[in-house]
Amino acid sequence: MTIGICSQSVLLTKCLTLCVYNSTPEDVVVCISAHNKIPYLDDVSSSYIQNRTFTGTTIISDNYIKVGSNVKYNETSGPVSVNSGTLILNGNSVEIQGETIVKLGTSLEINN
Repeated sequence: MTIGICSQSVLLTKCLTLCVYNSTPEDVVVCISAHNKIPYLDDVSSSYIQNRTFTGTTIISDNYIKVGSNVKYNETSGPVSVNSGTLILNGNSVEIQGETIVKLGTSLEINN
């Protein structure tokens, strides 16, 4: 797969999996070309929760919520643990992945 990222009609970089800017460009065009590949654009109203421990009552509200030990590639991976209290997730789409721990006596509430 080839990924080209252009800013103001100037090709900045090409790579196979990840492209990183040294500064924030004002406008960006992303071109992805590979056989049978469809570009996926991440929804900006998303919450990714990993490598975090919850105590007390915590409410997270977003359009899309993803919870697990490795749900965002550019953050430190680690388990999500609800150690005490209540974790409330309010979202149109909530995905719980591996290494999500809800300890006995605590509560995980999912609303959509």
